[in-house]
Amino acid sequence: GLQLSLLETLSLGAVLRNISKEMFADDIDQYIPREVGVGLKYKVSTDIFISSDVYYDPIQHLNFRGGLSYTRDKVVALRVGASSGPTQYYAGIGIDLKPFRIDCSSSFHAQLGSSPQIACSYVF
Repeated sequence: GLQLSLLETLSLGAVLRNISKEMFADDIDQYIPREVGVGLKYKVSTDIFISSDVYYDPIQHLNFRGGLSYTRDKVVALRVGASSGPTQYYAGIGIDLKPFRIDCSSSFHAQLGSSPQIACSYVF
């Protein structure tokens, strides 16, 4: 992946995934997707940014993702997003208690339901 800041408020990113076409063993009915994607992040204000990307997967073709993040007092961040192919929705909250950070989120899929996640990190 690569990210480039074009302006103080605008960043451009690109990513290539599985460019070597790695695969699981023949007896496993799964595939590792190859993806090519580009995205933008626009900083609306010091507290709000919008991000969006489009990526190409040879199996599912073009897919879109977008999200919005709102940070309150540089400690709590509220995030929402959506994606196509398959249609999914996302919501989350991040708490930045330097040097610790906790992120809780969930994805919502029409057939699969909710998939909650939590990540804890320590910044050196």
